[in-house]
Amino acid sequence: MIRRWVRQFKKYEDNSFQGNGNIAETEDEKHIRILEQEIKRVKMEYDILKKAVGIFSTTDS
Repeated sequence: MIRRWVRQFKKYEDNSFQGNGNIAETEDEKHIRILEQEIKRVKMEYDILKKAVGIFSTTDS
């Protein structure tokens, strides 16, 4: 357990041991997490728009 704490402290330094379920992450990891969330949101918006185009582009026969 102590070895894990030492490793965590060496990796995250002042960000170590956040507590209360908060994730200890470096600035790069935080940036990656935010970008992944943005990609997920954009994909969802794209899928919705693609479905809307399909609905509105159908012709009534």
